[in-house]
Amino acid sequence: MSGEYIHCEQVYDYTAFIGSPEGIATMAQYLLKPDWLLPAIPEGVSYVHASLACCALGPSFGAFQAMRLSAFDTLLITGAGPVGLGAVVNARFRGARVIVAESVPWRVGRALAMGAECALDPGDDRMLH
Repeated sequence: MSGEYIHCEQVYDYTAFIGSPEGIATMAQYLLKPDWLLPAIPEGVSYVHASLACCALGPSFGAFQAMRLSAFDTLLITGAGPVGLGAVVNARFRGARVIVAESVPWRVGRALAMGAECALDPGDDRMLH
């Protein structure tokens, strides 16, 4: 009812809409969606940047809004993949202190470059003391 279809309990029947289940998987290279679900991309915004709003930035944006995340909070992000890195951006935008748990060196470096205060390696035995 709020227009945030990603949270609907009774999702749209895509097979009935297009006559096939082809293109409904979330990890597919191309996804099919009814046009009324897709907002227009603003002039001057590339498809690459616009896609971030859906996958990398979208999940944490709504969560942090619901949590009322602010500069008074410290946030632990477990995993610095695309969604985790999007969470770093959204949390820092709100002024929150960010700690990341990640073991992949490239992702650790990227999280720190994007504003995480520190990164903890969950596989590091020294962290168990």
